[in-house]
Amino acid sequence: MKKFLVLSIYIIFLFSGCELEDNESNDEAVEAGTASIKVKVKASAVWGTSDPDEAGTQKNYVYLYQELGAKSNSLPKQYGSSSTLDNTYILIEEVVPGDYYLVAFYDYSGGSKDDNVLNRGDYYSIYNDVSNNNPYVEDAIKVTIDENEIQKLEMTLSTTSVLGKDGSGNGRLFMEKE
Repeated sequence: MKKFLVLSIYIIFLFSGCELEDNESNDEAVEAGTASIKVKVKASAVWGTSDPDEAGTQKNYVYLYQELGAKSNSLPKQYGSSSTLDNTYILIEEVVPGDYYLVAFYDYSGGSKDDNVLNRGDYYSIYNDVSNNNPYVEDAIKVTIDENEIQKLEMTLSTTSVLGKDGSGNGRLFMEKE
């Protein structure tokens, strides 16, 4: 009984300092942090869709990833937020300070999934320090998000950067240079 009590106290002590929040991208939890980032997404040229049967959520989204894969859903997003308004800042709060890949997109195409609504046919951009309209996964750079600081970035989406399928007909692929 004494060993069980000591073990229980140790487990409570071990986890008492960790605050976890639910991660929409999977069943795992991510640690809540003290950092924030604001990203202004400009998608005015692609806002809206003419076919309501095939429409996505018609929102701008911003996702933070630890790593990027060729497919948008191959690795889980760590944090995300969205807005129904165009050309406005999207705030992501309670981020653990660190380095993240930043993907902004407009959910134009239907078939949305709750865990990662980025789908084939959606317009997107991956942040790099040269251009804020970068479709190439290999040109992505990580953004450093510092504690107690709100970083502001801007990204522009265009109809030339469209998420596509691979040869097998599966997946949601970011553009790669040939």
